Amino acid sequence: MLTFPNISIKNKLVLMQVMISVIVLGLLFTAFLLSDIKGYKERKIKSVSTIAQVMGSSASSSLLFADNASAEKNLSELKVQDDIANAIIFDKRGNVFASYTRQGFPAYNIKTFTPGGPPYEMSDGYLLVNKSIEKDKETLGTVLIRVDLTPLNEIIKEEIGIGLFLLLFGVGLSFLIALFVQSYISRPLLSLVNLMQSVISSANYKNRAEVRGQDEISQLSVAFNDMLGQIEKRDNEMEMRVKERTSELEAANKELESFSYSVSHDMRAPLRAVGGFSNILLKHNAQSLDEDGKDALNMIASETARMGQLIDDLLAFSRTGKKEVQKARADMNRLAADAMKEVLNAERGESKAQIIIDNLPDANCDSVLMRQVFVNLFSNAIKYSGHAEKPLVHIGAYSENGKTVYFVKDNGVGFDMTYYNKLFGVFQRLHSQPEFKGTGIGLAIVQKIVKRHGGNVWAEAKVGKGATFYFSLPK
Repeated sequence: MLTFPNISIKNKLVLMQVMISVIVLGLLFTAFLLSDIKGYKERKIKSVSTIAQVMGSSASSSLLFADNASAEKNLSELKVQDDIANAIIFDKRGNVFASYTRQGFPAYNIKTFTPGGPPYEMSDGYLLVNKSIEKDKETLGTVLIRVDLTPLNEIIKEEIGIGLFLLLFGVGLSFLIALFVQSYISRPLLSLVNLMQSVISSANYKNRAEVRGQDEISQLSVAFNDMLGQIEKRDNEMEMRVKERTSELEAANKELESFSYSVSHDMRAPLRAVGGFSNILLKHNAQSLDEDGKDALNMIASETARMGQLIDDLLAFSRTGKKEVQKARADMNRLAADAMKEVLNAERGESKAQIIIDNLPDANCDSVLMRQVFVNLFSNAIKYSGHAEKPLVHIGAYSENGKTVYFVKDNGVGFDMTYYNKLFGVFQRLHSQPEFKGTGIGLAIVQKIVKRHGGNVWAEAKVGKGATFYFSLPK
């Protein structure tokens, strides 16, 4: 529903002007009408009182000599007054001495009149005026004149009609004036609002508001232009600093990339040497070594192999952030199947897990990177469910909040959710190395890939009851 706060400023100005005009004109007309009615009544009372005074003076002799006919004749002269309906002369005992009733009007009920009452009163659309008839300070009787107030009602109706016409004319004129005035107020204000909305939507701070005068709106426009100038200046400075910073970061990244490949190459050579010499000793000098020596050499070979894997994983993690994401519509069923095949081949038939893959919806993603996500999650699921009596891995998907959520669920050892914040960190592991091998980088790679696709990664687990890893992708 449209309420006053939701009405535009332009319409508010017009509405306020019209409302003020209606109120002012209405009050003026009401005051004029009441004043006119009051004046009419006062003039009528004064004129009828004068007539009553004349009729009383004329009737005094008739009352003294009991000349009813003369009194009736005097009263009949009132027929020239169109609004006098009745006229009655009472003697001093209150009896009717003479009366006059205008044709077309009912006779006055004398039972409702009491001599000596108020000099005038209004009742049932009539004005009653009474005057005592006195001579030589002796009260001879009373004259009562009853006046029809219908002409007053006609005058009131006519004035109300004229007043309504003037009110409508005044409101219409006020409306036209309001339209003319509001254009000078609302037009620059609406122009300023439109400019603000344009600046917000386009972030183009080069535009400026038009300044038309020196009123408050013009001052607001000047202040807004100053603000736009400051923002534009700040953005230009920020753009220069970002470009400089970007150049510095690009140079640093190139140096870091060169350094990482150099370090990895230099580290691999001694690791291969250590691993190779350990294998030679185990192969050619096993006879001269006791069990402790053999265990030590086996440990050296194992740790050098793990160190090599760690270097490979670190390089893979680094490349994940550098590789450009090339999205296309991908068959997630095929990616999941290929990833599972790769993981099972690496297991060399050692995994006894039952694998369930639901029908997965397609996704708009980089198929190479997304295949790596499935490989890492499947590998973890196979590894951590390996000690279960009947290992089970379930892959599925569902829709939620405009995104597709994929999940990999296992019935393995699970983990304590208390340590959840460590789950996706580099080198963070929730299980010991002897218990489950790994470098602690696989889930960090998963998170980085999914984040670059505009999705999220999370997990749920209970110790001894398996874990479920989820990742969402925009549809």
